[in-house]
Amino acid sequence: MEAMRTWQGILLTLAVLALAVPAAAQPAPPAIGVFFDTDATQQYASVSGGTNVFHTAYVFAVNLNQMVGGMAFRLLTDPAIHLMITEYPDAVSIGDPKDGVGIGFQMCQPGWSGTPVLGCTLTLWTGTELITNGELRVVANPDEGGIMISDCDGNLTAVSGLTSFLSVTVDNGSTTWGAVKGLYK
Repeated sequence: MEAMRTWQGILLTLAVLALAVPAAAQPAPPAIGVFFDTDATQQYASVSGGTNVFHTAYVFAVNLNQMVGGMAFRLLTDPAIHLMITEYPDAVSIGDPKDGVGIGFQMCQPGWSGTPVLGCTLTLWTGTELITNGELRVVANPDEGGIMISDCDGNLTAVSGLTSFLSVTVDNGSTTWGAVKGLYK
């Protein structure tokens, strides 16, 4: 009888502990998205604007558990957000993020254990527009038929696309489009 009570006590303790420990969260699915930090954690930015103010964003593949040889996606943006410059890390790119781009890395990139993999760096400009939650949304590359990650052997895997938001809350001044184009001469 005493042994039975001991077992009941142990089972009751285990049941209470099982209820007290939250269920393990499911890992987020692999995805490509725009981030406003180099750690790929910030999908929202609130910044000051103006004709001489540029904003940096990064396209990362996140929540991976594989080596990455390349990626393919298309970037849709709020009409007030202008993509001025796209820079790729040691990679060959075909296309443009706004129309659909395929990126092939010269060296395979480690995406193990959720390490984010940088696809490109974006320079954005909003001029004198004040924007609240302007979208930057990763969607399917029309040439690939999806948002894709490639392993080092060229095998493609479809992944999710993320939506990020940029708010420009203060205008820092005004100028002309010609003056902005002059910055690139």
